[in-house]
Amino acid sequence: MLLEGPPQETAEIAQSQGLSRTLQDKLKPYSCYATVILSGPLVQDVVAQLDKLYQSKTVFKTASPARMVWALSPISEGKGYILRAAGLETEDVRNWLRESLQGFEDIVGVDTYLKLFA
Repeated sequence: MLLEGPPQETAEIAQSQGLSRTLQDKLKPYSCYATVILSGPLVQDVVAQLDKLYQSKTVFKTASPARMVWALSPISEGKGYILRAAGLETEDVRNWLRESLQGFEDIVGVDTYLKLFA
């Protein structure tokens, strides 16, 4: 999902009139979001790899936001997972997903996998 909102002037006018901020303003600085639902026996290797990476992550306060943030959450009593990612730019999200979900190449084939990110 790529967030593109009204022109800056429109958002400023709405805010000055006490209206709520746009979704784009609320989620700044990130402009691209992805949600991936992972479920079933064929995704378990990819989920295990993501979970291992996720468990090793640490969060620190920084002066500027990270280019990419992501989270992996279990659903259906651990029978599935939701992968959520946000990036400053569309390419950040696309590149991260291509690298992180690379285990799917073995399931769908290299050519099909590469077409997903073309």
